[in-house]
Amino acid sequence: MEDNKQTTIVLIDDQAIVRAAFKSLLNGFGRFKVIGDAGDARKGVELVTQLRPDVAVVDITMAGMSGLDAIAPIKRGSPRTKVLMASQH
Repeated sequence: MEDNKQTTIVLIDDQAIVRAAFKSLLNGFGRFKVIGDAGDARKGVELVTQLRPDVAVVDITMAGMSGLDAIAPIKRGSPRTKVLMASQH
């Protein structure tokens, strides 16, 4: 990755305040750019497939589809996207 290239990120977490905090923190570094966020894993998978970010930050525990269950469809939809799991546990 080039030194001046921003790393693009999609945030997937069911808590809006957590997504907002991550977005503020990451965008503040200048090297990272949050290009989208979703409040559930299914929408997150769709968003990652559409936007193809460098990184998807995914909460492990979410209602419906868990973050762990979202890994395979994320990688199918955007094979180059790295998945970083986040958890409060």
